[in-house]
Amino acid sequence: MSYAAEDIVFLAPDKPPRFPGGRIALSEYLTEHLEWIEDGEEGRVVARFIVAETGIIDSIWIERHLTPMQDAEVIRLISGMPRWEPAVADGAPVRSTFILPVMFSNPEKLQGGDGNTPARFPGGQNKMDEYLAYRLKWRDAPNVRAGNVVVEFFVEVNGSITGARVLKGLSASQDRQVLSAIEKMPPWIPAKKNGKIIKSHETLVVRLAP
Repeated sequence: MSYAAEDIVFLAPDKPPRFPGGRIALSEYLTEHLEWIEDGEEGRVVARFIVAETGIIDSIWIERHLTPMQDAEVIRLISGMPRWEPAVADGAPVRSTFILPVMFSNPEKLQGGDGNTPARFPGGQNKMDEYLAYRLKWRDAPNVRAGNVVVEFFVEVNGSITGARVLKGLSASQDRQVLSAIEKMPPWIPAKKNGKIIKSHETLVVRLAP
C-alpha cells in the first residue's frame, strides 16, 4: 500500500510544531480569544490537531470534553489561529500533531488582578522541564515510543500533587515513569482565586522525544 505525502503525519518529528512567538504568545492568544460559554462548565478541554507542513491547522479532534458548546468554542479558537511554524523531520517541514489543553474559568467568579494566579511549578516552566528531564529515563524502558503523554492531576492548597492519571499514553512503562515523576514533584505554588489559596486541576503534556 502506498501513501501520498499529505497523508503522512509525524508523531515524533525532530522539531515539534510551534505557535508563532512560542508558548507565551500561545498563552496570550488563548487568553485574548477564548470566550466563556453561558451555562458552561469550569474545567479543561484537551484538543489534538494536525499542523500541516505549510503551518496551516486542520483535522481537529477533542480528546477531553466539557460541554458540546465549549468543545465547539475550542475548535473555533484553534481554527482561527495564525499559521504555525511547522514541525521538521530530516531537515524538511512535515505534517505533525499537537495537543493543546484549553482552560475554561467562569469570569463572574474571577476578579482579575493580583488576586488570581494559576498553580505553578517552583521556579517556573524551565525548572519543570529540567526536573522532568532528570526524572524520565524512558529510553531504557521496554517497548518505548516517542510522542506525548498527557496527564491530569490536582494541586492541593499545600502544593502537593494528588489524583494523577494518564489521559493519553504511549506505553505502560513510559506512562508509569511519567506518573511517578509527576507524583514525586516538589510542592507546587498553589493557585489563588480572589486572593485565597485554592485546590486546582491541572493538565500537563509531557513530550518524550528521541
